[in-house]
Amino acid sequence: MLLNKIAVYKDFFIDYRATLKEAMAKMHHNGDGSVVLLNNMLPVGILTQSNIIKILDKNTDLSISVYSVANRTILSADENRSIEFAFSFLSEHDIRRIILINDKKEFTGVVLQESLFDYMEEHTYKVDLEISHIIKNDYTLITIDKTASLYDASHCMKEHHIGSVIITEKDQVVGILTEKDILRLAYSEVNIQESVKDHMSQPVISVEKNTLVINTISLIRRKNIRRVLVTDSHNKPITILSNHDILKHLKGKRQEKEHLLLHQSKLATMGEMIGHIAHQWRQPLAELGGVFMNIDAAYEFDALNENYLKDKVENGNELIKHMSNTIEDFRNFFTPNSMKEVFEPSKYIQSASNIIQATLVYHNIELNIINLKEPIFISGYPSEFSQVILNLLDNAKDVLIEREVVSPKIVVETTRHHDSVFISVKDNAGGIAQSDINEIFKVYFSTKTKKGGTGLGLYISKLIIENKFLGDIYAKNSTNGAEIIMKIPIVEKKL
Repeated sequence: MLLNKIAVYKDFFIDYRATLKEAMAKMHHNGDGSVVLLNNMLPVGILTQSNIIKILDKNTDLSISVYSVANRTILSADENRSIEFAFSFLSEHDIRRIILINDKKEFTGVVLQESLFDYMEEHTYKVDLEISHIIKNDYTLITIDKTASLYDASHCMKEHHIGSVIITEKDQVVGILTEKDILRLAYSEVNIQESVKDHMSQPVISVEKNTLVINTISLIRRKNIRRVLVTDSHNKPITILSNHDILKHLKGKRQEKEHLLLHQSKLATMGEMIGHIAHQWRQPLAELGGVFMNIDAAYEFDALNENYLKDKVENGNELIKHMSNTIEDFRNFFTPNSMKEVFEPSKYIQSASNIIQATLVYHNIELNIINLKEPIFISGYPSEFSQVILNLLDNAKDVLIEREVVSPKIVVETTRHHDSVFISVKDNAGGIAQSDINEIFKVYFSTKTKKGGTGLGLYISKLIIENKFLGDIYAKNSTNGAEIIMKIPIVEKKL
């Protein structure tokens, strides 16, 4: 599912020339505690509850320009990105919402982290996972006494960079005050010198630390709250847990799962590699044997002279060099990249094609690579990019062989549109069944199960392109066959 299908729009934006009071009204109505600032539909800033807490004082002027206090560094994403992308984006940037834009960079809505819980896979929750497994060992709980003022509470939140504070009386929890409460009270122009006891929320929703995570998520959604108080078995409060904390942890679990699947996919690919190596070495080994036979025959007939020997040795060395380069291609393919790099995709498209080229020649499959005339660069992990290309080439090869296509052909074409590069892998095998075209990127789905297909290749390719390159990958049927298209943001080459 695409992000624009779960985005919210109404009351989530305001003109950047509005006052702080007007922006707070929007935030109060949408209930999220944020509003996007627009200049002719282009997002130029975002105001959150945290921004208001930072400037709130005893004499805060609500008539000032909202643009003057908003965060002008905003993180946006294409509205047509997948929900899978949202989990990575929120976790990587440690944010609570994503601003969506269209291809004209215009604002099209906001995706809230609360919306994503509906799309978390049940098995990702790990039904045996308890709250104690995901909270920090050094429990922290910031509290203030109920006699404190609203100003004291907001100052406490600002000082400790927290979104809520627990209210106590004689070390007993009696309430909670959140940034959302502060926003509501500031908007209503309540005197922030008033006591927190008159405005705190109570009772405080709490869970024991051995409560299952999945049950805690259910409680948060049912009560329409963002955080719960975590207590020990003696009902002693130990920390606050927010839905943001849970989402970040579950994203970590998803990453662990994805890492294991990626490793599993590479192990499966290694088996295929043995076949590719065999095809790559079969011809040069035969030619090398021929060189030795020629030298032996020349010696037998007393025709072995210095020039002939030198020529044959040079010929043999060229063959050995070719075989050595083949091993280098395979070694590079399995060498993981620990850090992101800025690289030219055409180089690694060629590297992947070198690995499979002999196999394609053996099956009389034509491979046509069409590159851009001008070099472009992308940011990510080169070996994983090569794995995606090899996966797509392997898939195309398999279907061409299976369907016994006359004049089989694969075309890899790179084009550019605005600030994105499009890389397509196209075959002439007749296309993908309509019933399968929306399923092929799902884990363990394979049309080749009877022939040993794992159903990991396209799923792993999707994870790599979306999570490691912040791109998109999708399938469609062209005139004569299937076409897999990758869209990846272009970056500048650093000198």
